[in-house]
Amino acid sequence: MAVSSYYYTAGTEFDIIGGAWPTATDLTGTAGISFQNTVLELRRLNDKIDDVQQEILELKDMIQEILNESADNDEQIIDVKEIDHVTAKAEIAAYFQNHHGQTITAADIQQDLGIDIFMAIDICEELEKENRICGV
Repeated sequence: MAVSSYYYTAGTEFDIIGGAWPTATDLTGTAGISFQNTVLELRRLNDKIDDVQQEILELKDMIQEILNESADNDEQIIDVKEIDHVTAKAEIAAYFQNHHGQTITAADIQQDLGIDIFMAIDICEELEKENRICGV
């Protein structure tokens, strides 16, 4: 992508000549070389920006494909909430009481209550040791 416009900042080493930026032939000495190098560097950086923008578009497409595949496979994304052990244990115990007689897995607890599955497993083991629930 070529630079399409420039702006003038007062106090720079270049002044506008005849209402336009000076060309390399208008400048003499190291200032002209510096200007040429700056323009070349800007063009190089613009090319890099174009490359990065293209990579971003490709990554967006890849993410969209993954999301579409995930939806096609009926995979669910489960939000796991931040919760302390005591509160989680109380919620899980209440969940078992509300679903009395049903077989409940740690995955059910994670899906329905949003409690981390590993925490749910630990708490179920505790509740079983306390004889509050029975493992099958």
